[in-house]
Amino acid sequence: LGNFIFTLFCAFLGYVLQPIFFPGLVDEKFEIISEAPILIECLDKYKLELGDSYEAYRNHNLRTLSFALWFLEKEEVMDKKRDLLELALCYHDIALWTDDALNYLDPSVARAKNDISTNITSSDLALLEAIIQEHHKFTSWHGAGEEYVNAIRLADWLDFTQNACIALRSGMPSGNIYAANQALPKLGFIKILMRRPFELMPDRPLAGNLEVARIFKF
Repeated sequence: LGNFIFTLFCAFLGYVLQPIFFPGLVDEKFEIISEAPILIECLDKYKLELGDSYEAYRNHNLRTLSFALWFLEKEEVMDKKRDLLELALCYHDIALWTDDALNYLDPSVARAKNDISTNITSSDLALLEAIIQEHHKFTSWHGAGEEYVNAIRLADWLDFTQNACIALRSGMPSGNIYAANQALPKLGFIKILMRRPFELMPDRPLAGNLEVARIFKF
């Protein structure tokens, strides 16, 4: 039993440390997205609300977009719907700042609909809503446009967990992750997220964290 536990510990340590200190090669199909006009234009509307979190949230979105497009390429999805993905990413966590909402999925969707519902088809609006609502789902989502929903879901989980140094890579080469982090620094994004319950509910931090837990789905 001792040898088994030691082996598991070494494997876990290798999984955590290898991408950080010994990253592999960057996949030739992986593109780091540093220019995303639709995403940036959308984020700039909320620069005041985002405040000091603006750059960290922007980089999180750009890394997530880069990862999602790689997942779509891996699945041989021809139409990447990049414009829609950029919009969805802008809004996917936005109410955490704009509405000071810890359970932020519904208000994020509401804000997206209020901003863009007249400039988008009903099918794309439904897909954008699904991307936002399901991006914290632990398991695959099934429905119209599931390839896009799951690409963002996997990419967001990857970026969130790699900020906590235990990346759920879902097949993403460690070299891709390292390259994305070098080009688009994390800027303490995980710390920003961890602080929000204490900032918004300083007298009831436990209740705040329980409210955050409502965003996760199975």
